[in-house]
Amino acid sequence: MPWSRAAREESAERPATLLAASGVKVVVSGRDQAAIASLCPKIQAEGGQAIGVMADCTDASALERLRERVEQKSGPVELLAAFAGGGVIKPGPAEK
Repeated sequence: MPWSRAAREESAERPATLLAASGVKVVVSGRDQAAIASLCPKIQAEGGQAIGVMADCTDASALERLRERVEQKSGPVELLAAFAGGGVIKPGPAEK
């Protein structure tokens, strides 16, 4: 189950839409519930499968809850497309 985050970012909308159009189930997540609620119906209107889950990628426990919800609904994540940005923290491992 691919997972596209940052629903409010145009950079996330296009890949999520293209993946869904190719038959991929997508999960759209981010902190902006209105953006999630806007993008998922667009994908579904085009015949794609999308679910939205609100989560803050700066909160490790929120990401763990997100992973659990996604896996409960759709099975393990096979592809992760992360479109979060704007921070000043250098990239690093998600787990220590």
